Amino acid sequence: MSVPRPEYPRPQFVREAWLNLNGPWDFSFDEPGFDRTITVPFAYQAALSGIGTDERHDRVWYRRAFALPEDWAGKRVLLHFGAVDYTCKVWVNGALAGGHTGGHAGFSLDVTEALRPGENVLTVLAEDDHADREMPRGKQYWGEKPRSIFYTPTSGIWQTVWLEPVSEDRLLSVRVTPDLAGRQVFFDYELSRPGLVLTAAAACPDGAAVSARSDGEAGAGWSSPWTGMGWTAAPLRTNTPGARSTRRFFGPSTRSGLRRR
Repeated sequence: MSVPRPEYPRPQFVREAWLNLNGPWDFSFDEPGFDRTITVPFAYQAALSGIGTDERHDRVWYRRAFALPEDWAGKRVLLHFGAVDYTCKVWVNGALAGGHTGGHAGFSLDVTEALRPGENVLTVLAEDDHADREMPRGKQYWGEKPRSIFYTPTSGIWQTVWLEPVSEDRLLSVRVTPDLAGRQVFFDYELSRPGLVLTAAAACPDGAAVSARSDGEAGAGWSSPWTGMGWTAAPLRTNTPGARSTRRFFGPSTRSGLRRR
C-alpha cells in the first residue's frame, strides 16, 4: 500500500531526514478498543479514511507502531502533527508526551525520552465536541445533518503526521523576507541556544548567489545583499559539527523597512 500524501508536509522548513507516519492506523470510536483501521491523515468522516461515516463521536482513538532508522541514533526526535481537530493527547510507549488544542494549527513534541530500541507505539486521543457552538469550527455544522452553507464536521487527525531527527543545536524557526526595492534579503530566526552561528546560502534563477553568516546571537536577525529575482532555495545550517541543514523557498516582495528582532 502506498503512503498517502507522501510529500514532505512543511515546504517552508524542510529537513532531509524524516519518517512519514501516514497510512493505516488502529482506530476506534469512544473508547480505546482499536477494533478497526483508519487511513491517516483523513478524518473518519471522509471516504478516503476507509471509514466514511457521518456518525457523531466526540472521542476517537488512534494507535500505530513504528521503528526509528538506525542512523537516527544520538539525535533528538520530534513528532509533528499537521493538524488534529480539536483537542488531543499523545502517548508514546504509554508515557504522556503532550497534547494540543486547536484544530487548524500544527504542533510538535520532543518524544526522545519516551522512545526505546526497536518497536515503539504511538497512541492519540482526539476529542471534538460537535455540540459545542463556542468552539471555532468554520462551516462545520453542529447539528445531526449538514444543511444550508454548513458541511459535515472533521474530527481527529486530518493532516500529515511525521517524525524527524534533529541535533541538540539547531535552527528552531526562520523567516526570510526579500526586499525588492532595496535588493536585499532579511533573515529573522531563532536558534536553540546562544552562541550558535547560522549560515545561509541562496541561489537565484539568474545564476547569482548570496550567502550570509550570523554573529552567533540566538534570536538575532541580519540582512544580506541580494542580486537575483524569483523563487529561491535557501539552505540554512548552524556551526555545530555534523549539523543537518534545513531548506526553504522565498521570492521577491515589495515589503521594505523590516526591522531586526
